[in-house]
Amino acid sequence: MIEWVPWFLVLIAWPGDRVDDQQIVRIEVAVDQDECEALGQKYLQEGIADTPDGAPKPRRFLCSPMPDRASFNAAVARWKARLREAPKPE
Repeated sequence: MIEWVPWFLVLIAWPGDRVDDQQIVRIEVAVDQDECEALGQKYLQEGIADTPDGAPKPRRFLCSPMPDRASFNAAVARWKARLREAPKPE
């Protein structure tokens, strides 16, 4: 059996020299690492993170494989536990 692992593309931008103010501008799922890298480069070239007034923002992208099923299922279980423990509306 072949297991397919999609990749996350995260595009990050920040205003001017304020690197501490980084913001996630876009998140996408890519078929594989090559597609992720190509999409990231494309978005950088297109200036997808530019400001409304047209001024470019410094930006970069990260590519990472999505977590495995066990990690995802564990997160879902923790989320469901939080829902059970949350105060109920009256």
